[in-house]
Amino acid sequence: MPQLFPDDFWPERAGFIVKRAIWDEFDVFFLVPAGKNPGEEHLNWMTKLCHATGIPFFYIVDGETTGYGPAPFVERLSEYRAKNKPVVVN
Repeated sequence: MPQLFPDDFWPERAGFIVKRAIWDEFDVFFLVPAGKNPGEEHLNWMTKLCHATGIPFFYIVDGETTGYGPAPFVERLSEYRAKNKPVVVN
């Protein structure tokens, strides 16, 4: 099976772990901090992956969970925020 992520996404290099998960009804990637927050280059790469695959992603910076993805995902995330529902990724 081909490697989906580049070598600089390995946890010991990146400082975070990429987890495939389900949020609401969406299949997502979740960048889980493991010592560092994802850098701009990682987020740019994830944005390109999202555009290519349609799979949204979450990441945490300074304790704030942020999501990026296609319109239906963003709309659902906005609904959660408007209702102050926590974003729990399984």
